[in-house]
Amino acid sequence: MTDDKRNETYEDDYSEYDEFDDGDDGSLSGFSVLLIGMVMFGAFLAITFIAYQQGIKRGENGAGETPYVAADPEPIKIETADNGAQAPDREVYDVFDGDNADPATVLAEGPEEPVERGGEDPIAALAAQAGAQSEETTQAVEDRIASLAEEDAGAFDADPGLEVPDPVAAAAPIEVAVTQEPTTPSRARGALSGSYVVQVGAFRSDDDARAQWARMQSKLGDFVAGKSIDVETADLGARGVYHRLRIGPFSSSDEAKQYCAGLKERGQDCLIKSI
Repeated sequence: MTDDKRNETYEDDYSEYDEFDDGDDGSLSGFSVLLIGMVMFGAFLAITFIAYQQGIKRGENGAGETPYVAADPEPIKIETADNGAQAPDREVYDVFDGDNADPATVLAEGPEEPVERGGEDPIAALAAQAGAQSEETTQAVEDRIASLAEEDAGAFDADPGLEVPDPVAAAAPIEVAVTQEPTTPSRARGALSGSYVVQVGAFRSDDDARAQWARMQSKLGDFVAGKSIDVETADLGARGVYHRLRIGPFSSSDEAKQYCAGLKERGQDCLIKSI
């Protein structure tokens, strides 16, 4: 009894599993798998065939031609049509061509108009000015020549024992003219109080000597201010009469030399003489 009850119990526990059949399995069968594989293989063949046909068509269209890279046959720049207008010249082209000359500016000539001239002729004024300068230069040259001649004569006057030799032999002795007083007021030799004077020139007339002193006062200013002058008249015989312009007196030779050096620095020739 006991064994029968156990069998019934086991049958009851597993009875629900007995309802399923092995033929009801849901997995694909072998035939279905084969059918699907054949369809996929056929699709692959169809795609390959279509691609092959397309390649053949493209090859037939380009048969006999080798592909290559060619330049664009169209020009890069196109010259514009000439519309008849002339472009202006550019100066930069002249520089490259070596033509660096400045462009000439041509002014249009206007109508001629009368020119008003002043009452004074400029040519005549220049001629008068040149004549005045020439006269002044001539006077300065004559004064210089007379001064040099006076320097030569001063060597004989410095020593009373020396006598001027007779340049031409003559039967009668030559008389040396005594120094005469000038017609215009002037100081005679020895009128100055001192031992030395500075001679600045020898002139043909007393007026020329005093005119030279006036020019020196205007030119030298303070350097000659307060100085006394003496115009000495000397008759040198054949050489003529000279009027010596002297400044002084000075108490010593050194003082006279110092003053003469100052005159030379200012452009005025001079020499030292004792009185």
